[in-house]
Amino acid sequence: MDLEVDGSDVEELVEEQQPSSAVKEMLKSWESVSAYVEKYLPDKVVDVRSTNLFNQNMNSHFRNILKRRQKESESEPSVEPEVIEPATEPELEIVSVEPSTSHSDKEKEKKL
Repeated sequence: MDLEVDGSDVEELVEEQQPSSAVKEMLKSWESVSAYVEKYLPDKVVDVRSTNLFNQNMNSHFRNILKRRQKESESEPSVEPEVIEPATEPELEIVSVEPSTSHSDKEKEKKL
C-alpha cells in the first residue's frame, strides 16, 4: 500500500510545529550573523552573494510563515469576552420613624 504525500502537506506539517517565537528568534540571529560577516569578511563580493542567497532561499520562507500566520490571526473573528455588570442593589428610601408610644404612655395621655 503506497501512501502519497504531497510536498505542500509536509511543508504545512513542519510549519505548524515551529512556534512563531522560534522563527522570529532565528531571523534575529541571522541579522546578527549577517552583520558580523559583513563587518569582518574581507571578500565583500562573497559576502553579498552569500547573504542574498540565504535571504532569498531561507529567510523568505520563514518570513512568509510569519506573514501567513499574521493574516490568519487577523482574519479570524475575535471573540470578545462577555462583560458582566455587577448586580445593583435597590436604593433604600430613608423614612423617618417616630418613636412608638407604649401602652402605658397612651393611658397616661388619656388621664391628662
